[in-house]
Amino acid sequence: MQQLFETAKNLSLYSWFVYPFHQSSELLAFAAVEMALRLRHLKENPIDPSKSRKPLALYGLMQHAKKHKWISNDRFTDTYERAVSDARICKKMRKIKIHDFDKCPLMPVDEPTGEEIMEALKNSDRVGDIVNNANKIRNSLAHGSNLLNPRSISTLHTSAEVINQIYSTGY
Repeated sequence: MQQLFETAKNLSLYSWFVYPFHQSSELLAFAAVEMALRLRHLKENPIDPSKSRKPLALYGLMQHAKKHKWISNDRFTDTYERAVSDARICKKMRKIKIHDFDKCPLMPVDEPTGEEIMEALKNSDRVGDIVNNANKIRNSLAHGSNLLNPRSISTLHTSAEVINQIYSTGY
């Protein structure tokens, strides 16, 4: 798992020179998360050779981790910063809906207020978002896509947070 994550970090670094390495980096980051989940799951649920059971895939492992509180919203280190970003986006989207770009092509937007940030914090379910979308993003990366996104650093950060939470809750 550590080797997968280190390789993902190096691919992200080299994406400065080879842009498609972003996607390879993300794919390996998801593989590292899945391996961390699988190792924790196997430790707590050893395989009985007399019973044949299909191992859980990423989605099932993520659901298990959420259910057993291996990962939780309050343990992400960037929760407040994400809430500020979410509040900023919501504020922009509300203003876009009512702004008349014909009269004024520029649209200034104020920073979100404390109340707007607190509302974004209240509505945030980072674990739910990760659990419901990690396998979709990973599958899209694994099975090919024309889409190139420079989000490997963000994916690495989130993956590191998830892995750290998995191993900090009684492993």
